[in-house]
Amino acid sequence: MSNSDRYIAKTKILWKINNVTLETLKNGVNLYSSDFKVLLGPNETEWCLNFLCDDDSIYFYLHRKTFKIDDFIMNQKLEIRGSDAKTKRFYEGNENEESNKYTEDEPSWGLEIGMIQDILNEENKYLIDGHTLTLWFKLTLRTKIKPLESNVLLLNYAKLFNSIDYSDFTCISSDGKEFPVHSNILAAQSPVFDKMFKANMSESKSKSGKFNDIDGDTFLEFLRFIYTGQVENLEDIASSVIYAADKYEIIELKKLCAESLMENLSVENVLEILILADHFNEKLLLTECIELIVENYYDLKDEESWKSIEAKLMKMVMDIIIEQCREKITEFNNSLK
Repeated sequence: MSNSDRYIAKTKILWKINNVTLETLKNGVNLYSSDFKVLLGPNETEWCLNFLCDDDSIYFYLHRKTFKIDDFIMNQKLEIRGSDAKTKRFYEGNENEESNKYTEDEPSWGLEIGMIQDILNEENKYLIDGHTLTLWFKLTLRTKIKPLESNVLLLNYAKLFNSIDYSDFTCISSDGKEFPVHSNILAAQSPVFDKMFKANMSESKSKSGKFNDIDGDTFLEFLRFIYTGQVENLEDIASSVIYAADKYEIIELKKLCAESLMENLSVENVLEILILADHFNEKLLLTECIELIVENYYDLKDEESWKSIEAKLMKMVMDIIIEQCREKITEFNNSLK
C-alpha cells in the first residue's frame, strides 16, 4: 500500500447474549459472536467478538480472524444497553500500535471492563432485560500513514541535514534560528522552494531568507523530513508543521501530520483540530472531529473556542447529529423487536 492510499472503514455490531444471570457469569462464560467482515480499502478483514467472564471479572475482546492486512489504526467502543434506552459505556479504546500487535498466537485485543458484582449490582440492573445482555460495538479502522522508507539516496541526503558542508543558503526562522540548507535539495522536494530559488537567482542572489511564519522547532523537523523522510516528536508539533507542509507543498509530510493529529485526537483538542482539518481540507480528519464532537456535545458546547467555529462547520456538525439521531432511533426500535 502506498502512502497515497488512505482508507477508513466503520461498522456497528449488535450482539445479544441470552440466559444471563449473576450466577451464570460467576460460574464462568466464554462466548464468541458470529464472524463479521470489514472492508478496508482492498483488504477484507474478518473479526468476531469475545465475551469472557473469569475470576469474578468481565472481559471484552476483539478477535482477529484474518492476518493479511497492512498496518492500521483501530478505535473500538462498547456500550451495554438496557431496554429503557439507558446506556452505560464500559469501554472505549484506541489501538495506535501497528497491526502486528495481532499475531496468530495473540489474535485478540481488549481490556477488562469491570467486576461482575459491580456491573450487575442494583444500580445497573437495568442492563439485563429478561436475562438478555445487549452489546453494541462500534469498530473504526483506518490505514496508517508511515514515514518514507529510508533508501541510499535519503541516507546520503541525511548526511547533509543541518550541515554547512556544501550549503548555499541559510533559512532564518521567525525566532531567529539559522539553518544551512542546500537549495537543490529543497527545490527537488518542494515546487514552492523551486520557484523561490529560481526567482532569487535571477534577482538579488541573496544567500539567506527570513521565514516569519515558521518557528525554529517547526523548521528543524520540516527540514529533517525533506532530507531524511523522518520526523521526530511529530505528535507535539503536528499542528504547526502541517502549516509549513501545506504552504511549501510537501504532500507526504502533510499526510503524516494529519495522521498524527488523528491519532492524538481528544475531547480536549478536538475543536482546535477541527479548524485545522477544515483549513487544510483533510476530510478524514474532519469527519473524525465531527463524530467526536457529536458524541461529546454537552462537554464541549460551553467551551470558549466553540463560539469560534465557522457556520459551515456547525452545519456539518448538525448534519452528523441528525444522521446519528436517526441511527439511534433505528437501533432502539430494532432492539425492541
